[in-house]
Amino acid sequence: MKNNKKGSSTILLSMIFVAFVFMIISSIAISRRMVLKSQVKSFGKVWSKAVLSEYDIHLFQDYGLLAFKGNDGEISDKINRYVDFSFDGRMKSSLEKSGVCLFGYEMRDPKNFKNSMKNGIKEKAISSIIKDEHRIGREEKDISSEDIRKIKNPVVLETLPSKGSGGAPDISGIVNILKQNNKIEKVKNEGVNTAVEVAFIYKYFDSYLKIADEKKSFFRNEWEYIVSGKPNDEENYKICRRKIFLIRNALNLIYLKSDSEKMALISAAAELITPGPLSAGTKILLMEVWAAAEAEYDVDTLVKGGKIPILKTTDTWETDLGAILDGDKLRKSLSKDEIENLNKNKKSLIEKEAGKGGKNEGSGYGYEDYLFVLMLSLNQNTRVLRTMDIIQINMKYRYYEDFNFEEYYTGLGFSIKMNGHEYEIKDRYK
Repeated sequence: MKNNKKGSSTILLSMIFVAFVFMIISSIAISRRMVLKSQVKSFGKVWSKAVLSEYDIHLFQDYGLLAFKGNDGEISDKINRYVDFSFDGRMKSSLEKSGVCLFGYEMRDPKNFKNSMKNGIKEKAISSIIKDEHRIGREEKDISSEDIRKIKNPVVLETLPSKGSGGAPDISGIVNILKQNNKIEKVKNEGVNTAVEVAFIYKYFDSYLKIADEKKSFFRNEWEYIVSGKPNDEENYKICRRKIFLIRNALNLIYLKSDSEKMALISAAAELITPGPLSAGTKILLMEVWAAAEAEYDVDTLVKGGKIPILKTTDTWETDLGAILDGDKLRKSLSKDEIENLNKNKKSLIEKEAGKGGKNEGSGYGYEDYLFVLMLSLNQNTRVLRTMDIIQINMKYRYYEDFNFEEYYTGLGFSIKMNGHEYEIKDRYK
């Protein structure tokens, strides 16, 4: 019995010893895995920062944007080299595979681009940027330059970020807001969520009248490009001029209808030109031609750096009926008999007209204010993509012809399988 008890005790002690050894081995394995995991996480941040540190210096210096150029294969090769160097001879680590995924970090994605803009422009600086103090007025010779830029290369056009994305400003929506509030600030407030975009445009982009900095740009009219999106500098300017004309024309019509003296004058002129019930049509024609003539004057004033009030008054109305009655635009729409009636009665009509206003004295809003509301009325995605267009075009023009946002990223994610365990690392510019 004693020998049996001794044998049982020996077996029990052996089992306890083996279990204890296994516990030690397991503890060592667990500790080793924990140490390895910690090292991978620590090194992983270093590896990701090494990739992120290779940002395009020109993109950062010119526009405050952080992005690196690459693709999954190139970045994967870099990560593998970093891993091999970091774990060479350490804890007998065995790298089985690593994989990089740049999906979701594409700079061409408007969401990522907007985040990059936000990182580049501090919130406290937004209001000071929009105050417009840094923008410089162009000299006369710059405004009248015949060096009109066009993009003709089909490859450049096909690779623009906004390719396939259309959109135009909502003119009627702008007019409705302005006629109710008589202030452009209302439209600006409607776009409060786009403050970063607006500050970015003010800080870095030029317009027909002003430049943001001394860096050379392919297009002279960059604000106008955002509104119109055409690959022709002059065409973008003309489109914006036309859109501002439409806004001013609609607002001038609103004023005319509210001015009893001018409406009485228009009614009298219509009766003399087209006696009878058809005078109603002539009345509408006179209103439209007069409002358009005033709008032409308004636009000419704006593109010369002047300001125009949103809704006119008797004092700020510039054109007179006499000039309208003598103008080709009205006469081309009249019959021979109506022109004869006009010529016979023109003097009596002009004598009834009070003196024109002409007392604007620079009050109101300028050309860039109107461009501002045109940009804000665009679909946000279109506005952001056209902003990206300008940057891509300028990067090609200033530095390298093959610059393309398609090849740039704002962050990365990668996985490493080591000693049978997989680890994931994600990082991006903040």
